[in-house]
Amino acid sequence: MKLKLGFFGLSLLLSFLPLSVNACPNGNPQALAYIRRDNNRCEGLLQETITRAFELVSFSTQNLSSNYPNTLKIRVPTSNRILPNITLESPYRNYYLSQLQPSFTPKGYTFDLNTYVLKQAKIPPQTLLSTAFIEEDSKRVFLPVILGQASDQYVFIIYSPQPMKIPKFEIRRNGKTVYSNPRNIPQRNYISFTWKYGQAPAGQYELYLENDQKKSTRFYFNHYPNLLK
Repeated sequence: MKLKLGFFGLSLLLSFLPLSVNACPNGNPQALAYIRRDNNRCEGLLQETITRAFELVSFSTQNLSSNYPNTLKIRVPTSNRILPNITLESPYRNYYLSQLQPSFTPKGYTFDLNTYVLKQAKIPPQTLLSTAFIEEDSKRVFLPVILGQASDQYVFIIYSPQPMKIPKFEIRRNGKTVYSNPRNIPQRNYISFTWKYGQAPAGQYELYLENDQKKSTRFYFNHYPNLLK
């Protein structure tokens, strides 16, 4: 990810996941602990809380209701066969899903998730955070995660451990701002930002953030509306 280290960048590099995320042992599939399941994913409740600095923790579009179906379809729209790093998590009870083995289709990667753990752990659907990214041209590029079916908007969620103003909270394409939603009141923790993409053309965009000290960072993401349906 191309970052101007300072306001955001340095703290981003200091974020880390608990060692148990990488361990992912085998275990009782009826338990809710974070273990390897069905030989195609690691999922469950972590014993340790994820330590966060400033970062993009979710980029998704979804139509989830208050009740989970028996199987939740997770899709990452892309025509690129590079396998993205996909995660689904919730700060509620430290739920975490990673190391998925999705299938590639003409509209991208797809994974049918058995919602046993989500249901048994009573994870509220509105607390789910999801990201998918690839490394491309020496930068991290995020791809939208579709939970269930796509809606008419993207939801970006930024985590900030400290209260901060973000007077420039913009979506840009080819250096031009196509949408803006400044945050002039200090916010912290999970900061949500939605964008109704409408007829926005396909291509690569950037989420540009700048605080009141003129320090900035960029998160690059792909938008291909023909793959969302």
